[in-house]
Amino acid sequence: MEPEKYVHGNNYDEKLTDIVPKKLGKNLCPFAQDALKNSIIKSGLLQPILVSLGTDKKLTILDGNRRWYAAQAAGCESLQVIYIDKHTETVSLAANMLRVDIPPIEKAEQMRKLKILFNYTNKDLGKMIGRSEPTVSEILSLNGLTDNIKEACRNNPLFTHSMLLKILRSGDPQAMENRFFKLQNKMTGNDGRGHKDVFKNVDKKVQRVIKNVNNVVTEFDKLDLNELDAAAKSNLNVAFLKLRLFCLDHGSKFSS
Repeated sequence: MEPEKYVHGNNYDEKLTDIVPKKLGKNLCPFAQDALKNSIIKSGLLQPILVSLGTDKKLTILDGNRRWYAAQAAGCESLQVIYIDKHTETVSLAANMLRVDIPPIEKAEQMRKLKILFNYTNKDLGKMIGRSEPTVSEILSLNGLTDNIKEACRNNPLFTHSMLLKILRSGDPQAMENRFFKLQNKMTGNDGRGHKDVFKNVDKKVQRVIKNVNNVVTEFDKLDLNELDAAAKSNLNVAFLKLRLFCLDHGSKFSS
C-alpha cells in the first residue's frame, strides 16, 4: 500500500516481508519465543502489531517485535497491523491499551488521555482496540468512579469491567463507595466470610482458580526483581508468558 494511504488507528493486512523488524535483544528467552510461535500456529496472531512509517517510508515495528519473529518462524506470510502516527505519547498509550492484563481503570484513564490530547473520537479509539463505539463509551464512563475506588481496584484482578459498571450505576459518589468497599471486604475476606457470599453460586473449582490468581499477584508483589539472577528472571518470564498465552486463548470467553 502507498504510504499516503495509511490512516492512523486503522487495521491493515500486510506482507511479513514488507514490515521491518528490530533486532532481537540478547536477553530473549528462547523457550518463551518458541511458546509464542506455537500459539501463533495454533490460533493465529491474536494481538495486532503496531507499525509506523520510518524515514525510508517503510513500515517499522513500534510494538510487537517478538511477535513478528515468532510469526516468521511459524511460516506466516502476512500479519494484521495497526498503523500509528509516530508520536511518543500515542505509541506508548496505544501499545499499553492492547495488553490483555491491563486493569479496567487503567484502560479507561489512558483512553481518556488519548481522547483529550489528540481529539480522538470514540470511533477512533474503537479502531485502536478493536471494540465498538458503545463499548468504548462504557470503558470511558469508568472515569466517573471516585478517586478512592480507582486507587483501590487498580491492582485487584477481581474487579472486572462489568462489576465496575454496576458500581458506577449506583448513583452518587457515596453510594458508589459504599457498594464498592462492601464488595471488596467480602472478596478479601475482611468480614470473616471470605469468598462465600460473593461466589456462593460459583463452582468450587472456579473459587480455587480465583484464590490462586490472587495468591500469584500477592507472591509476585513480594519479589524484589533487582535481587533476582538472570536464570530466575528467565523462568519468571516463561511462567508469565504461559499465563499470557492462556489469557489470549481463553480471555475473550469471559468478557461481558
